Amino acid sequence: MTSYKGFSDEQLVMVYQETKDTMAFGELYQRYNQKVFLYAAKILGDREEAMDLTQDLFVKISDKLLRLKDPVTFVKWIFRIAHNDCMDLLKKTKKQKHDSMDNIAEPEADLFDEQEAI
Repeated sequence: MTSYKGFSDEQLVMVYQETKDTMAFGELYQRYNQKVFLYAAKILGDREEAMDLTQDLFVKISDKLLRLKDPVTFVKWIFRIAHNDCMDLLKKTKKQKHDSMDNIAEPEADLFDEQEAI
């Protein structure tokens, strides 16, 4: 079992791309899981959503990492994905709230009888 503690992020990315060694990916996860979570929590303002988003992000990048062309850009790349995922979730949440508000009838309008008022 190889320990990757002394490896740079770039080296870990290259090892993972070449061997798909889950220990190399696990080291990247250990280094960035909490940082990505805190970043997402700050944007989303919700710890539960940030936790879910962070877990989903690492599942997603485990495949995408194989196609990352420049391992030097790993940190910038992962936070760009996190940012985009946060923005997508905020848009989705806002749309859902907006859609649910559209379905609420105004009680006054239902009770108002125009003929009776005249």
